[in-house]
Amino acid sequence: MKKFILTSILLVVMVATSWAQTTSKFGYSWLIPSGWESDKIDKDEIYLTPKNEKKTVSFVSIKVFPTKDEATAYEEAGRFMLRELGTKDEKAFDDAKTEMVNYNGVDAALMTGAYLNDDLEFTDYKALLIFEKKRIVIVMGSVWDGGDMMEAAQWGQDIDYILQSTKKSQ
Repeated sequence: MKKFILTSILLVVMVATSWAQTTSKFGYSWLIPSGWESDKIDKDEIYLTPKNEKKTVSFVSIKVFPTKDEATAYEEAGRFMLRELGTKDEKAFDDAKTEMVNYNGVDAALMTGAYLNDDLEFTDYKALLIFEKKRIVIVMGSVWDGGDMMEAAQWGQDIDYILQSTKKSQ
């Protein structure tokens, strides 16, 4: 029984120390999984890179958009992604939105980025959008070797944990 309790305590300590917490003043509290590091943390945004160069994912960018309107949130998220994809061509973005059957600012940003950057493959970027409690969370990432980011189990588990733990600082 003593051995079981000691092992349990050790396991809890190991898990607790494998996460680093950072809090931005008047922003969100982020938990960074072990194996990741961040050199950019703002009140509503975090940019992560893997410490191990052999990981499938080359970067993850998370941004929170507080909003009352889902369409506006998608629009803001799309424009943010467009900048992240390396272009500020607003006209191309608006044209892409117009051409698409199902209007979605995020898809339009991906489409625009793919058109304007020859070295960018459409499938290299994915986005997870969550509209919940009047906020939208956007997660962007890029994978190496043309792999599918959604298949990267480590990425999925880490980001899921980060999103669940993300909360407004008091």
